This record gives sequence, C-alpha cells and structure tokens, in this order.
Amino acid sequence: MVLVHFFATWCEPCRDELASLSRLIEGPLGKRVAVLAVNVAEVPLRVRRFLDSAPVSFPVALDADRTVTHAWGVDVLPTTFVLDRNLTTRLFVEGDIDWSRPDIVSALETLGAGSAN
Repeated sequence: MVLVHFFATWCEPCRDELASLSRLIEGPLGKRVAVLAVNVAEVPLRVRRFLDSAPVSFPVALDADRTVTHAWGVDVLPTTFVLDRNLTTRLFVEGDIDWSRPDIVSALETLGAGSAN
C-alpha cells in the first residue's frame, strides 16, 4: 500500500499526523506500507527547516504551485489517500488521524489483505 499524504507546515494537525505516519512505517506494517508526503504551496526553505526540526522517515515532495494538490482534488489539509498495490484509491481521509493507532493499523492490514489479488 501507498499512503499519499497532503500537508503544510503551518497546519498543526498535519504536524501530528506526519509523526504518526512515521510511527506507522516503523511498526509491523512498515515493510508493506510506503508513505509519500506532499507539501502544499510552501517555499522549499520553510519545508526544509520544518523537516530539520521534525524529521520524517519517508519522502516529501513539494507542490509549490498546487498542481498536484488540485489534480488529486484536495481541498482540506491534512488529506491522505490509501492506495492499493494497483494504485487504486482504497481509502480517503480528510482531516487528521493517528495512523499508528491499533484500530487504524488493523484496518490498513485488512485493506492490504483485500488488495493482495
């Protein structure tokens, strides 16, 4: 599975969610889940400074002109898409969630098992 996570450094819930995504991929699902974070409309220096103070264990892409954000139809931050191995959206979450919660990890395991075909 791939989680595509849209965020901004000024978004307080986004900060917590980035940390929970790091915990998720450091946990039991780590080898079966990849995360790609997409920063929305911020200058690279600001994002770099933020990541220096709050490092994450996954790649962060910069969407300075919001082209990617608009293409994915994102209107709310944070927003996360959970894609299966065929890159089909299996789950869409607007707003913050703790991705490392046991019930969320269990739901992702179920989604992953269902997309193994």
